[in-house]
Amino acid sequence: MTDSAALAPSAYFIVDDEGRVIWTGTGSDKTARGRARSLSAGTSGQLLLANIEKGYERVYVAGYQAADPLDTTQLTAEARATLARAKSGTRPSQEQLLARIAPHEVAFWRTLGVEVVEADEGMARLRIPARPELETRRPDTLHGGVLASLIDAAGSAALLTTRSEDDETWGGFASTDLNVSYLAAATSDVVAEARVLRGGRRVVYTTVEVTDAAGTVVAVGRVTYMIARRQQS
Repeated sequence: MTDSAALAPSAYFIVDDEGRVIWTGTGSDKTARGRARSLSAGTSGQLLLANIEKGYERVYVAGYQAADPLDTTQLTAEARATLARAKSGTRPSQEQLLARIAPHEVAFWRTLGVEVVEADEGMARLRIPARPELETRRPDTLHGGVLASLIDAAGSAALLTTRSEDDETWGGFASTDLNVSYLAAATSDVVAEARVLRGGRRVVYTTVEVTDAAGTVVAVGRVTYMIARRQQS
C-alpha cells in the first residue's frame, strides 16, 4: 500500500472506495487509464484515478470509466480523506494523531501506565514502564499478560491513526483475534511498535513487535479488529 501523503504531485494514483492507494505511477495518461480499467474490472466497487498536478480525476467501475464527472460524495469518507491529503501534500500532526488515539479514554491503559511514544498514519509506538505491580512470580520480570495487553493496545492505536475525522459511519471497534509469541523475558521498560498490515472498512489486521530497553525483541504479535459501522440514511 502506498502512503498517499508522500505522493509527488505529478504522480498518478488510484484509490479504492475504502480509501486505500492501490497503485501509483508517473507514466502517460494512457498507461494510467489502462491500469485503472484493469484494476476496476476485478472489483465491485469504485476506483478513483487522479493526478493532482494535472487536476485529473476519473472514476472507474467494473472496467469502464464512469460517464458522469467525479462525485466525491459517492466515495467513502476514507477515499475522500485520501484524496484531500494527496492534494494538500500534508500529514496529520502528532497532536491530531494523538487525538485519534485518545489514550486518556482507556482506563485500563492508565492502570498499566501505557504511554504513546510516537504515531504516524498506520503506525503507533507505545511504552509501558516496568514497575513491581506488573511483575510475575519471577522478580524483575514483567508478566506475560502485560506484554499481551501492550500488543493489543498498540495494534488498536495503529488502527485509530487511520481513522478519518469526517467518517460519520464509525461506530467503534473490537479485537477479534490476538496472537502472541514470547521470545525473551522482559526485565525493563518495554516498547511496542504496531503497524497496519491491511485495513478495510470492517476488518483491520495489525502486526506488533515488542522490545526492551536494550532493543531486544521480547515478543511479537498480530491482532485483528472488527470495525462497527453505522447505517447512513
